[in-house]
Amino acid sequence: MDYYNEFKTETIARADLLKVLILNKWNFVIDAFEAYDKVESVGGVPQTSTINARMLALYNSLYGMLTRDLKTKELEQLFKDCKSNHIDEVRNAYWQLTVFMDKKGITKIDTKKTYDTTDIEEENSQDE
Repeated sequence: MDYYNEFKTETIARADLLKVLILNKWNFVIDAFEAYDKVESVGGVPQTSTINARMLALYNSLYGMLTRDLKTKELEQLFKDCKSNHIDEVRNAYWQLTVFMDKKGITKIDTKKTYDTTDIEEENSQDE
């Protein structure tokens, strides 16, 4: 008889689940910037409202971590920039949040693996 997963349960740690939710918000911000840039590239007058809403959602998702690392004035300025009608200020806030997420390891994709041979299969099998 086949047993599903041999009675082993796999779960997702809360920290990993939170990272996925934050990355989802981050992806929504990227989509909003793409839509804004698309309208702007054809000579239209894009609105920042969608970007602002998504930036604030990302900001709120990161708020607990931000309060531990930023001074009150920096936090207030970042919040102000997230909801600004000036796209340059919003982009600056996005870049600040992106750098912050990278420093926290949320968006940093680095396996810290060094490949020093020509046989990648052999190197990957050493991890197992």
